Amino acid sequence: MTFRSVVLTVTPGRELRWRGRLLILFDGEHAFQLEMLSTAGCRLHHTERFSGLLVGLMSGSLLDATREGFESNEPSADASGGRGLRLIKGRLQPSFSGDNMNRIKGWADGLALMFVVLTITPTSSAATLSCVQSTLQGVAPSDTTITWVNHVAANPPTPGFCDVTGFVTTTDPGPNQVDLELALPDLPGSGTLGYNGRFAFLGNGGFAGSIQESPSLGVPFGFATAATDTGHQGVELDGSWALNNPAKQLDYGSRGVHVTAQAAQALTQSFYDAAPVRRYFFGCSDGGREGMVEAETYPTDFDGIMAGDPAIGNEIAGYNWNQEALFRTVHSWIPSDKLDLLDSAVLASCDGADGVIDGLIQDPRKCTFDPGVLACPASDPDPDTDSLCLSHDQVKMVRAIFSGAVDKSGKHIYPGFTKSDPGGPDGWGDWITGFTTPTISAIEPSEPWGDPPASFATAPAQWSFQDQYIKYFLFADPSFNSLNFSFNNHTSDDVSMLVASEDLGGGDGDNPDLSAFRAAGGKLLMYHGWSDPAVTPLETVAYYRTVIAKFGGNLTKVRNFARLFMVPGMHHCGGGPGPNIFDAMVPLVLWVETGTKPDSITASHFNNNDPTSFVDRTMQLCAFPEVAVFKGGNKFIASSWKCEIR
Repeated sequence: MTFRSVVLTVTPGRELRWRGRLLILFDGEHAFQLEMLSTAGCRLHHTERFSGLLVGLMSGSLLDATREGFESNEPSADASGGRGLRLIKGRLQPSFSGDNMNRIKGWADGLALMFVVLTITPTSSAATLSCVQSTLQGVAPSDTTITWVNHVAANPPTPGFCDVTGFVTTTDPGPNQVDLELALPDLPGSGTLGYNGRFAFLGNGGFAGSIQESPSLGVPFGFATAATDTGHQGVELDGSWALNNPAKQLDYGSRGVHVTAQAAQALTQSFYDAAPVRRYFFGCSDGGREGMVEAETYPTDFDGIMAGDPAIGNEIAGYNWNQEALFRTVHSWIPSDKLDLLDSAVLASCDGADGVIDGLIQDPRKCTFDPGVLACPASDPDPDTDSLCLSHDQVKMVRAIFSGAVDKSGKHIYPGFTKSDPGGPDGWGDWITGFTTPTISAIEPSEPWGDPPASFATAPAQWSFQDQYIKYFLFADPSFNSLNFSFNNHTSDDVSMLVASEDLGGGDGDNPDLSAFRAAGGKLLMYHGWSDPAVTPLETVAYYRTVIAKFGGNLTKVRNFARLFMVPGMHHCGGGPGPNIFDAMVPLVLWVETGTKPDSITASHFNNNDPTSFVDRTMQLCAFPEVAVFKGGNKFIASSWKCEIR
């Protein structure tokens, strides 16, 4: 039997109602409604109404089965010592991300965006502190200055909130000013959910330099929410602020998130007269790296950390390696039409490696594609621009990107990028090769896409990141040509200098010793797109394997507190041809608060990556090292796949 479903009502934070219909024979209308209580909490009303010709025939068994289902789903008493945990089933749909765009991260079974309300009754009085600058300054930590406070009125069901901005002064090295913003939701009442006892911190992207994700994003879900600029101001591709400034470098690399998280949590505790019951970090890209640094270096700051596509390890070395390969000769750079050729060839070669031809490369590590199969014939009069083949030097360039950066001894410094979906608007062209033709000459140009900041709009992002870092962090020389950085210089060890610089204060985020985070009861949920052209997923996989090794090879012990989900076909923090829309936040919250370990996460892909269009496939994301294995049926539906270790 096929039931056709239609969504009737979606009111975020208040009501979800839909109807399933079997011809004219049977209708089932389902509703979830939230009732605000006078105390700090809410009540869920879940109703089902049946009508149609079959109801009379099915009434006995139908009503009995429905009643049993409701009774089995009654929330159990809280075992956490009276904190009042109430779980209301569904999905939470935030737009938290660590890079510069808000990305949708949840989709409910192909029907509609849904929500979860996980309500913790705050252990506080029925009032908060006044949303006044002098009041909050009076309870702020000694290193924290409150610069502006404003109360934003409620817009039911979204509660009002106290919007607080300020900064933390860091020293040794220093002094430096690390800006923060904090949104403190009102307590529940007057038709709004209000504060639920949770604290969230939103990560950054790139070089940070601003409050990239507004803390107000967490308010509709009852989270006290904070964010930081990590100690400097600028656009996310600009590294000039780091010139001869070790305090700003340290605050960006590791210290800034820590000190602002501590300050924001202290303010939250004073405001509500109770410490946050649970504390979460959500980030992707550099925000993912920030989350990893927190788990490794400041393991008691958060109870749960979501780290997506984390920019851990020596990624600047990898970026420079790719750019040097791109300009090795005047024939090496590859135009965008040749990326399309490469993309099609990679897919044709690798799609079936998992045994299923479905337009998706499940695990690029199984791919044996070599770009030499695309080499132009010797008779080609213009192999550099021929869109049907790659020149000899372009083949070498692609091989270098696949192989990864090595030092003068042949040791890998940063893994290569995967043989998976290099094309598309957010693929290699956006990050590695560029869509705009650079200046190409026999003498390596210092700025192939022109001078910054104008070049930030035309150069691939990897060029800008490595160029800015090497100029301002590493050599403190704005005129240095980053293409002169040497992986093989036997007189000066550029590589060792770069590795030490990236690891300042543990800032490279690749320390596998998570024992203190585990001991504190923390939970770490990582994810990474297998087709990421910005931060190679092979570094994240290698890191997770070193964590397992650090715990004596005991995978079960590691998966009890840290899990990694690889996302086939996803580019950087979203995009790409694979299922790239998923909810990683709610599985983390459930894991922290109910002990429910996330074994798999269902991901979706919209037609043409347009969230206003239809979902054209769903897929199970599996807890590494498990992978999705096709079990038969419709290969574009998640239920046809099962997570297994292969």
